[in-house]
Amino acid sequence: MKHKSMSQMNREKWMLDYDKKNSKRKQLKLKPFWKKLLVTKKTVEQDPKNKDTKWVTLDVYNHKEVKKNDKAS
Repeated sequence: MKHKSMSQMNREKWMLDYDKKNSKRKQLKLKPFWKKLLVTKKTVEQDPKNKDTKWVTLDVYNHKEVKKNDKAS
């Protein structure tokens, strides 16, 4: 059996801790995108060729565009 040096063990432990912290951060930061959307208008259209098919169009408020416009002015 091959023995590991103390620096190798410390490095492996540090990498494990680092991975655990980053995965927790990613889990906390990531939210489903649809929770951030604000639907301002919903339009339902029927397909002229197939009466069973309906199309839904959503107008979405983009808060990032508003922030960019505020910074520019």
